[in-house]
Amino acid sequence: MGSVYDEIDIHFSWNGDFSQRDGDLAATTDDVLAPLEEQCHSIIKSVSEDWEFTPERAANLDDYIGEPNTARVANELRDRIRISLISSDVVLDSDLQVQVTPVGPHNLLIILTIAAASTAINKLLDNVLTISFVYDSTEKQVFVLRKKPDILLSI
Repeated sequence: MGSVYDEIDIHFSWNGDFSQRDGDLAATTDDVLAPLEEQCHSIIKSVSEDWEFTPERAANLDDYIGEPNTARVANELRDRIRISLISSDVVLDSDLQVQVTPVGPHNLLIILTIAAASTAINKLLDNVLTISFVYDSTEKQVFVLRKKPDILLSI
């Protein structure tokens, strides 16, 4: 069983802007695990220069632009993402699994599996939160996947 990651915070859009609802800032009251997903996304997509006072919060995936999409690079990215998320106190080491898989010449599938305690407000059924991203090295972007990738079914 994992830790409690429930949090109510300001909701951010897919590109990091504040979300609005009824003319006010939107909050994550409807999805108390959204801040965890947003923090993971922010760290994975950022570079050290994005965090003036805490540069260790960045995974710096851009360092691998131009590298071949190999298992070695995927393993290095996995370790980098893991260290960034843990050292930033976003998720506990014992609760986190990171899988990085090449899915195209310039795309990597990043799957975070987080052991999270089921609570009355987060409605997790199996004490596991899965967050999936695609890193596109040509666009230098990290996209959140809302649908569970089929690859999870075979692991």
